[in-house]
Amino acid sequence: MKISKALAGDLRYLAAELEWDEAGKVEVRESLKANPEFFTHFWTVFAQAHRAGYRFCQATGFQKLEVFCKEKGLPDPYNRQYSGAEIDRV
Repeated sequence: MKISKALAGDLRYLAAELEWDEAGKVEVRESLKANPEFFTHFWTVFAQAHRAGYRFCQATGFQKLEVFCKEKGLPDPYNRQYSGAEIDRV
């Protein structure tokens, strides 16, 4: 699957910052193949949020990504496709 230069840059950024191992990179590639529209949007917004300071950790109270994005004026990372427990299954 061909991806945009912007998405490739976002994925390189996330891989470096989050220290993705090879298995994690394979999982990301597979997600993009399985549902390109959803995951292109998700990874793009996740990278924007991460650059804006988003961290899912104890120090932030394990703040949910969609809450952080709403507070920062970023798009809904799940594109209103999923909510609640559905997000954990994605």
